[in-house]
Amino acid sequence: DFKGTKRTNETHESKTDPDANLFRKGRGQEAKLCYMGHALMENRNGLVVDLELTEASGRAERQAAIRMLARERKKRDTRCRVG
Repeated sequence: DFKGTKRTNETHESKTDPDANLFRKGRGQEAKLCYMGHALMENRNGLVVDLELTEASGRAERQAAIRMLARERKKRDTRCRVG
């Protein structure tokens, strides 16, 4: 019985996926056990270039963006050397 207590990752765990973390999308919204999905989109046509799933945390979005941009730069550099 957790009535009146604060939800934390230590007190709540998914029965089907113990690696899922509590995450809240904004102030005043409930926290849910989940993962985060990130998409890197091409600017001109809005096509998805890269996808990544991460554990829910306050820094996951920034870290995923850095990794996806690094992979995209590596792809671009490889294409420039070949062509």
